[in-house]
Amino acid sequence: MHVRGFTLVELMVVVGIIGILSTIVVAGLGSSRKESRDAKRYSDLINVDIGLKLYYNDNGSYPSTGGSWWTVCTNGADPTPRDTSGANGYVPNLAPAYIAVLPTDPSGCVSGGSFKGYIYRSNGTNYKLSTDWSAEVGTKCKLGQNFADPRRTTESQHTFCSVYSQGAADW
Repeated sequence: MHVRGFTLVELMVVVGIIGILSTIVVAGLGSSRKESRDAKRYSDLINVDIGLKLYYNDNGSYPSTGGSWWTVCTNGADPTPRDTSGANGYVPNLAPAYIAVLPTDPSGCVSGGSFKGYIYRSNGTNYKLSTDWSAEVGTKCKLGQNFADPRRTTESQHTFCSVYSQGAADW
């Protein structure tokens, strides 16, 4: 009686094919995750922008940072890390009354430049909330979209996406 099974060569071919297919799937997931983080950034900008408009309607001004940039991350924009809620929130007093909690960047406090995560600036009359897209290598804010930051208008420089009031366009 002769028992027939798989040869070593056949098993190695099958393992090799599975390895190649899994590499392709993992590579595809990487770009999907990047696009998901970008979508979250756009969503976060919109939600905070809505909260700021609600705050303005109730208070007649925007939450002020005294004209300096505030962020939840320690970096060149703000050496003092802020909270995601309350008076010490990086958008002071916006959360939890106008938004449940201030969002943080889906990649955390990483960036290719001196700004990390979401940064906010307001003098009470105007505001700007930005995120540095260079945390995602090769990602740029979509030019021509509502989020395009007018101070960074060329393709090579355009890594920031922002929401802002009219008077803060040049910040």
